[in-house]
Amino acid sequence: MRASLRRSALELCVFPFLLCGVVSLNGSVLAADLIVDGSGGGDFEFIQDAIGAAVDGDRVLVRSGTYEENVDFVGKDIVVESESGANSTIIDGTDSGSVVTFQGGEPSSAVLRGFTLTGGSGTFYESNIRGGAVFCLQSSPTIEDCAFVENMADYAAGMYVDTCSPVVRGCSFLRNESLTYGGGIAGPDALIEIYDCYFEENRAIAGDGVLHLALASPIEDCVFVNNRSRAGGAINSGGAGADFSIRRCQFFGNEATDLHGGAIRVHEATCLIEECLFVDNFAALDGGAIMCIDGGSSLIQRCTFDRNGAGRFGGTVAAWNGARPGLDNSIVSGSTGGGGLYCSDASIEVVCSDVWENVGGNYTGGCPDMTGTDGNVSEDPRWCAPDAGDYGLFNSSPCAPANSGGCDQIGAFGVECTDPSPVVHRSWGGIKAAYR
Repeated sequence: MRASLRRSALELCVFPFLLCGVVSLNGSVLAADLIVDGSGGGDFEFIQDAIGAAVDGDRVLVRSGTYEENVDFVGKDIVVESESGANSTIIDGTDSGSVVTFQGGEPSSAVLRGFTLTGGSGTFYESNIRGGAVFCLQSSPTIEDCAFVENMADYAAGMYVDTCSPVVRGCSFLRNESLTYGGGIAGPDALIEIYDCYFEENRAIAGDGVLHLALASPIEDCVFVNNRSRAGGAINSGGAGADFSIRRCQFFGNEATDLHGGAIRVHEATCLIEECLFVDNFAALDGGAIMCIDGGSSLIQRCTFDRNGAGRFGGTVAAWNGARPGLDNSIVSGSTGGGGLYCSDASIEVVCSDVWENVGGNYTGGCPDMTGTDGNVSEDPRWCAPDAGDYGLFNSSPCAPANSGGCDQIGAFGVECTDPSPVVHRSWGGIKAAYR
């Protein structure tokens, strides 16, 4: 057992002045690796037993296999990581609580890395069950390269965050289901950072957003596919102060099943939505891609929209009740219903944008037609191969920097193909991702 590693330097070393394994020259204990092997070939057979024996700075290294247990970091500043990655290392909560818990003040140097987390059913907290896969309270760990798969909760099926500042990087969230808010991640008073993550087929049945957060979280380089929520199919800003910065993200086939914002709903907040791609998103009512409502002055900048739709108004972007979003250097094309842009007791300031061929009209409701002013046009954007997921521009596009009348690049992607040269398709998951 690893307890033997804590012996004194005299017990471990033949020569008293030789630095050995886990004891430094000044007598302090160095970090140790604690090996977990469910087949019995390591120091421990269960992850939680290894955590119990670990001290701050140690690493719990887990070999491939399925571990049926619920893991708690118990406040320790340690790294728990798999040896072979998430595909072959699974922690199954067996529907008996949150799969992993952080509630002991763990810092950012406490890391969970390289696991599939499944079978989580959450933790009872403040009148309902929260955090199907991960329950994070007053702690700020780092979670990397993990897969959150088929977890359930009343609230926050993937990860519950409260009074904390965790970082989530390189993770995937697949088929998690919340009865209310947050099919993926949700919580109050948490400034969570989300980078390079993938969200597919998560659901918030009677609530809003696969991501439902309250503070100014950065959400960058993420992909959202076929997620479903009552409102804000992929992302819901939970009110004043939820001033997200959403950069270089892609949204495909997300849906607001009952209300507004097929991909994003911005409520009372001022968000930055920059260099994002929106394709085939749908809202039952308004804002097929984005809904801005009840104040706020969000900026939608250098984005590309294609084939989004709404059951009522604003097939691409809708602004309601005092919202004042700006649309800069963006392409709004091919809305399947509800028009392109829609204003109701609100305004959308449109600058250097191409708004073209949207079913129901380009500018609708109280939105004045801005074609021909402030650098705005209504022309075929001339994408390289949108049916193949390539939204780069032909060099002849009116949205190319050389042709935009001083507006620089319009849309999320630059010139990627040349007339009449054949198109070279570069895609990720079937969809072009120029930032990769």
